[in-house]
Parts: sequence; structure tokens; C-alpha cells
Amino acid sequence: MRYFQKTQLSSSKRPELLPNESLLLQQGNVGLYEGKQKLENYQDGVCYLTSHRLIYVDYTKPTEYSTEISLKLVKDIDSYGGFLRSSPKIILHLDIDLAANTNTPSPPTGTWACPICFYANQASLTKCQLCGVPNTDAEIIIHKPVVSDTDGNESTCGICTFINHPSMIQCEMCGADLAKRTHSSSEPTSPGWVQVNSDVEVRIAFRRAIQDRIEKTTLETNETMADAFQDLDRLMAKATEMVKLAESISNKMTKENSENDGDMSKLRGYLLNLGIASPVTRGSAGSIYHQELARELAEFLDKFLDKEASMKSLTDVYCIFNRARGVALVSPEDLYKASLQFEVLNLPFRLRQFESGLLVIQSLQMNDDRTATRVLRHVKQHGGHITALQLAELEQWALAVAAEQLKMAEEKGLLCRDEGPAGLTFYENLFLHS
Repeated sequence: MRYFQKTQLSSSKRPELLPNESLLLQQGNVGLYEGKQKLENYQDGVCYLTSHRLIYVDYTKPTEYSTEISLKLVKDIDSYGGFLRSSPKIILHLDIDLAANTNTPSPPTGTWACPICFYANQASLTKCQLCGVPNTDAEIIIHKPVVSDTDGNESTCGICTFINHPSMIQCEMCGADLAKRTHSSSEPTSPGWVQVNSDVEVRIAFRRAIQDRIEKTTLETNETMADAFQDLDRLMAKATEMVKLAESISNKMTKENSENDGDMSKLRGYLLNLGIASPVTRGSAGSIYHQELARELAEFLDKFLDKEASMKSLTDVYCIFNRARGVALVSPEDLYKASLQFEVLNLPFRLRQFESGLLVIQSLQMNDDRTATRVLRHVKQHGGHITALQLAELEQWALAVAAEQLKMAEEKGLLCRDEGPAGLTFYENLFLHS
């Protein structure tokens, strides 16, 4: 296991993919060997094959016993078909020399927000892609500029790498102090590497440069959107680029606080509808298709459903989920079977069936007492009475879901009904709570 590394998992215990990495195949009930010896705690898990890595995620303790190896270390493979009680095996032959020289860990996943311009950068970047400010949350390696006696007309900024006039003492682009020039013969003539700690202090005065870069990025984004929606063929060609753009904007909005959470939640939902980058398919997942589909569905729902009191009918989830998957559609039966796996896989959602037969997916934290209290609050704020249609508009529920919640509040004694010519109306139960 010395050539394997710890892998990063998402909230649904699936491996987080690197930039430009795609999932190729999954296989369940996999165990690991080193030579002919079984590796303890690595005998029952899921193996993921991506375009970059081979990843093992344990069933029982995925956060502790999940590991990966880069495909560039594999120089050859053999296969063994199995015999009697011996299971089939795939044997990996590693390039020991390359593995010994590879001491760098896997690139980090996720994003980090720039403290100056708040641009969401990939975690693998040490400098902000927009303004060039180093990431102060981790140790950074910065290239030390070469200063020689013959260089009499240039002075490179160590922060934004802008080449200034030799007479300048501050960078013309970012305003940072420039290193003092020296003509000592003891100055090294070859570049070196300087290690900078995370508490390094940097003075930044990005004004016009940031505005220009933001305008340029906005213009490129607008051009991308205009090109993508000209016709269907060009939209398909831009699909991957559009999904990455949507994920970047969604992650940035998640990290920032908004004064209008309702509008931000609606916009985040629109962005998520653009698609899923690497949808799980039956051909890639095989026998664990429904388990992997359940994990993907949980990741999808986690991004736009309110965990405290969110509920969607299975029909609505089917439409939204298939819209995000594009051409990789799932059948109603597969979606139903995947929803049944939520509790087995300890995911933060549950499939619930009401007495009328209505199927909904709700967050794990949601319960009837909390929902009934919210319904009663809406009744009081709405003049003491409410209908199912009015409640559906207030809570963004399907009409059938709103009707079931009103009946549930009635059974708890909080509401009472009035069936008249105008339809069914619910009132606060003053007989029991006067």
C-alpha cells in the first residue's frame, strides 16, 4: 500500500473527480491484495476507474479505508479468471522507479475563494486565476526572480509577474513593492526556489487590473452563452464547458452570504439544471448501478434542497433529475429503486409514502411536527384560513404534497376543515387551542 494515497470523498461517499477527469467504470464487491496477501480492511468495497486514477472506496468505513493510485504508475496488467473458490483477479504491474520518484500527493479538490477579489479558484492553484494573489491558506512555492548585472531594463513583480521599468520601486500593475536591485557578484545567476509560509503579508492595490480582468471574464462568459444557444449542435459541443461554468458559479454562491436567499436558491436551481458532468450509467456501474445512482441523486438534491424542511414529489424529482442528466435518462423504476437505497447507504434523504400512495423525497431532518408548525404559521399569517393551492404557492410544493401536509396538520389537531361550495378550506382549530 506504500504506492497508494488517501482519496477525497464527497458527502455521499463517492470520490471527488479532479479537473478534466471523467468516470469510466465502477465495480462492487472488490478486495485488494498485495502480492498474494489479502490487505486487511480493504476486502469489501467499490472500485472506480477514472481517466486519471484507480480508486477503492470501502463499504463499511469509506472515510477511513479509501485509497487511490495514479494510472501513470501502472505499466502493465494481467488477468486471472478464477477457479473453484478462487475469485477472478486483475493484477497491476507498477513502474517502481517512477513510483519511487513520485512523492507528490494527489492534487487537492474543491475551490478556494480569493481574499481580494473573491474569485472561486481550483484548489490545485497556488495563485488566484483572476488577480494573481497567492493562496494564504496553505504553504506556497514561489519562483525567485533572477537578478543579474546585465539586466538593466526590466524589473519583474514577484506578486503579479508584471515586468516593470527598472526605475520603478512599486509595481505599475498591482502596487506591490518591488525587490531592491543589487549588482553584487555573489548574487546567484540561476533561478532558485523559495518557500513562503502561509502567514506572509502582501500589500495589494488591485483596482483597474481587477476591473479589466472581470470585464474580460464577463465578456468571455457572455460570448460562451451566446454561442451555446445558437443551435442544438453547438449547444452539445459546448455542454462540458457550460456544466463547468455552472458548477463554478454555484460553488461561489454557496460560499457567499446573500441578502435574498430565495432568489439565490432559485438561481442556483437554474444553474444545476444545466447538467451533471459525469452521470452514472448502467454500463459503467454494473451490479451496483442503483447504489451509485442513489449517491449521485443525493449529491444532486443536496445542492438545491433546503435540508431543514424540503420535500419534493418523486414525479418532480424524476423530471428535474433527468433534465440535468441530459441524454443519459433514467427510468421511473430505476429512480424508485435508487431512492429506496437512501436509508441503506446512510444518505441524508428518505423516500416517504403517504396514505394516499403519494411518494415524496424529503430531507432526513424533516419531521411531521416541524412541518405542522410551519403550516399553522402560514394559516395565521394568511387571515386564519388557507387552501391547498395557497400553501403550495407559499412553500413551493406540488399541490398533492400541500394537500397531504394539511391533512397531517389536521390529524394532529392544529387545523380543522370547512367543505363548502368554494372547495376545501382549512382553519386554525380554535376548539382545541382557544
